Amino acid sequence: MRRHRALIAGVAAVLAVFIVGIVASTVFAIKAEHARAEAQAVSDFLRNSVLALLDPYKVGGREITIRSVFDAASKSLEGEFKGTPLAEAEIQDTLGNAYWSLGLYELAESYLKRALDIQQAQRGIEHPATLASMHHLGWVYFAQSRYHEAEQLLLQARQTRGRLWGEEHPDTLYSIIGLACVYNMQGRFQEAEQLAGKGLETTRRVLGREHWYVLGFMNVLAWNCELQGRYKEAERLVENGLKISRRVLGENHWFTLLLKQTFGRTCVLLGRYDQAERHLLDTLDGSGEYGIRLVDPRKVSTDIFGSHSYCGEWERLN
Repeated sequence: MRRHRALIAGVAAVLAVFIVGIVASTVFAIKAEHARAEAQAVSDFLRNSVLALLDPYKVGGREITIRSVFDAASKSLEGEFKGTPLAEAEIQDTLGNAYWSLGLYELAESYLKRALDIQQAQRGIEHPATLASMHHLGWVYFAQSRYHEAEQLLLQARQTRGRLWGEEHPDTLYSIIGLACVYNMQGRFQEAEQLAGKGLETTRRVLGREHWYVLGFMNVLAWNCELQGRYKEAERLVENGLKISRRVLGENHWFTLLLKQTFGRTCVLLGRYDQAERHLLDTLDGSGEYGIRLVDPRKVSTDIFGSHSYCGEWERLN
């Protein structure tokens, strides 16, 4: 029973962020005359369809997981928001991002596509919320290795944001990170390097040298150098990024883990297998503390096996 209460408390903490984020974004994104009704629709939905799942009298001894809460919310969506489409769009977008973070990309795609359709119909293509859903869906396509579709959405989001708010706006810079990732995977290394290099310079000047977008650009550039066989350059970039991330975000922040994974992979390529294994195992251990998959354990495991294949130590892991 004590363990069950702890699980409920943990999921409730996640939901608190989930709920506050949705209600706040709904209120700020919708015109004043409609905000109250839209926010009330979101509040009612969360209270009656989602928070009810955490009632011990209703769940009994069943284990509560983050996914089970999101699945409950998903099942309750249909027909819930008649007359309040913008509230539905906010919920759809949030659920899409939640499923993306769990590595459930097909589910994420379905909710984000619905969110984007509603946003475009209700707000138009240039509204910040529409562009956010477009960007999120682009990342899902990237995670599914559907790089052409990812490029189309991320390029449109980047161009529109740049035209409306300028090349130095944080949202524009975020789209540039995503687009550079796509170019890396398409083998367009020079385009990716130029785009990410300029983005890094702009971010340092506008947002500061320790903003997490700086780390994003450094990771993309390190990856780009790896793909081009420039391993020492990759090492310098990711080492500098790790120092900043550890100091600013902490040792087990998900972005620090992502940089550790990149550094471990670079060490494999440089032949420093013991160092590679240490960083990759740290990444794997740290990612286990999250109920999400922003760092994919399967990819980290592949990198670890790669280091052992170079060392001839497959037997030790089998």
